[in-house]
Amino acid sequence: MVKELIEQGAISFSVKNQAINYAENHRILHDEVPLGLALFFNRLARAESLTTDELNGFFAELAAIEKCRMALHDLFIGLVKAMAVNYYLSIEPTMTALVQRIETTIQQGLPLPVMNEDKWQQYLPLLNYLLLTRDPRLQLVNITPTMDFPGQTPYANQIIQYDLVFAFNALALCNVFLTHKPYSHWDLTKPILPPGFKKTTKNMANPNEYFPYKKRFKIHEGRVGDTFFYATDGKKILCTQLQSRRHYKPDKGNNLSSHT
Repeated sequence: MVKELIEQGAISFSVKNQAINYAENHRILHDEVPLGLALFFNRLARAESLTTDELNGFFAELAAIEKCRMALHDLFIGLVKAMAVNYYLSIEPTMTALVQRIETTIQQGLPLPVMNEDKWQQYLPLLNYLLLTRDPRLQLVNITPTMDFPGQTPYANQIIQYDLVFAFNALALCNVFLTHKPYSHWDLTKPILPPGFKKTTKNMANPNEYFPYKKRFKIHEGRVGDTFFYATDGKKILCTQLQSRRHYKPDKGNNLSSHT
């Protein structure tokens, strides 16, 4: 049942409560979960590798209930995203330390640290969640979720859009995935570009060689704030700027997330 799927999910306690409330409000808490979706969520929770056929099967199952069971369809997508956020938070301290090590090494003019290639398996969930969250088929029917929808916060969206990407790029810089064969037709040796980064690389030489690994906001009067991306090719660090076109009045504050 939906209730069991929520309770067994690798998500935070607060999001579980949100998901249960959402399911109750939409009268789907005691609905049966399609077998294919239940098996997929089990594999995802157990951090097992996913094939292209399994991914396509998951999205086919979602498509089958998209129109007739919209609330259930959207709940499953919300659970995937919540699991992705929960996973990232579990590795965030490690990723923060790795980024600091990368920056220090480059500033000292030393080669980047090379991590044990056998470690790629412990980051298999990262690959799975990136495959899912970056797939355009992971799209809510109700693109403006109700207030009770689980886990949909600016903080969570920042993690999905940026932090998962930066984590992969930092690991790829340290050759964690170097000897691993393509994963579900995905070349693990190339950087992933987060939203907005490509706009900042027009004047860069060889932009495809740079791995974006961090971003920062700078808030100043006249604009909500500009985004600064930090990227490296392993030899030097570049900082690129994405200017905001939005404006704000200082006396009214702003709604920027503090997460970077």
